[in-house]
Amino acid sequence: MLDAGVLVIVEVRYRRDTAILHPALSLSRAKLQRIVRATEHFVQRHRRWRNSCVRFDIVGLHGALSGADMNWIRGAFTIDDVT
Repeated sequence: MLDAGVLVIVEVRYRRDTAILHPALSLSRAKLQRIVRATEHFVQRHRRWRNSCVRFDIVGLHGALSGADMNWIRGAFTIDDVT
């Protein structure tokens, strides 16, 4: 998505029960690295985005889907955090 000209990559996580782990915290380092690699590939392949700023957000949903609570973490991580 775009937010004021910034390319935003959003990882959406869902857990019905957060007793053990909140969905936003359920991303492993390996998963974050895959997201970064996929983003780098996307940006290289699509010229329009080559010089764009990129932000990585995580949206965590928990509870029953019919009324899930949402926690949106803008700028949850950077490329430097996972490389």
